[in-house]
Amino acid sequence: MSKAGIEAEVERARGGVLLSKIGRDYLILLGAFIAIMLIAGYFIPDFWTINYQKELFRRSAILGILAIGQAIVMLTRGVDLSIGASAMTLAIMAAIFFRETPVLMQYPWCVTVLIIFLLGLVIGTLNGLLIGFLKLPPIVVTLGMMTALSGVTLVFTKGFPRGGAHPLLMKFMSAYEVIGIPAVVVIWILVTILMWFILRLTKFGREVYAVGSNPVAAYKSGTHVEKILVSVYAIAGLFAAAYSLFYLGRVVVPALSVAPAGIGMDFLLSSLAIPVLGGVTFRGGEGSIIGVAFASLLYSTIRGILIALGFGTPGILIFTGLVIAVVSIIKQITAR
Repeated sequence: MSKAGIEAEVERARGGVLLSKIGRDYLILLGAFIAIMLIAGYFIPDFWTINYQKELFRRSAILGILAIGQAIVMLTRGVDLSIGASAMTLAIMAAIFFRETPVLMQYPWCVTVLIIFLLGLVIGTLNGLLIGFLKLPPIVVTLGMMTALSGVTLVFTKGFPRGGAHPLLMKFMSAYEVIGIPAVVVIWILVTILMWFILRLTKFGREVYAVGSNPVAAYKSGTHVEKILVSVYAIAGLFAAAYSLFYLGRVVVPALSVAPAGIGMDFLLSSLAIPVLGGVTFRGGEGSIIGVAFASLLYSTIRGILIALGFGTPGILIFTGLVIAVVSIIKQITAR
């Protein structure tokens, strides 16, 4: 057999191993999800009702949107510590724009939505430029951005909740359905499929995985690593903006809670835990958006069980931290 034939066989073998691993991970997630669903049905009396299931999928969809943004960054061996602060800042700004800004209130609500997406894009792009072109470490850049956004939000609000959601946004989150499925869930499903297609079947997606697997080799093969990094952080900013609007539509008035490290810390932890649970690793170049979608359902179901058992925020934070630590350790051990 020729050298080219041997290389082709090796590539096919590698692809088969990868598909086998991905299939195994999906089966593990699916099995865990079924087990957790049965446990939830035991502890939560109305768990199997239609209304509870709709609410569960709404929560999963909103968290899943934010987790996709974080997962894309993690695929490039990066991390966006500012994504939670960005989401909270944008939610508060949207609330103020909708209810307390006369200049914007005279325009249709979609103008404010467009502004929020543009701000999210600017925040993400700035992160990407500093990381991609100035070669600054992602953890330093995004930690700095998180701190800056926390300060901006405190100046903007003086520490008190302000504004509120637009009535149409509230109705969209609570009542809009497509053939009996909450509209936000339909958006989540479509976005998940779209991102899976982009990451798996396009040149951009292949380059994202290549940068995460080996940025030096990706650069030598002709990939513009800097542009890929700017793109993934910009996309994360857009997903943070989408999450901020969905979150605002649910809570109506954002509750401003500032942790010592900055605002939106619970959002950040969820955005990290779900991709890790879904098979995305901090090593980069590994994981799938479909796995992240399954993990969003699993994570939301477990959160529901913890709340039903009376654990509240402390229990959820402990659980989230354990998910990130334990799954990362297991991945590290099995990768050797």
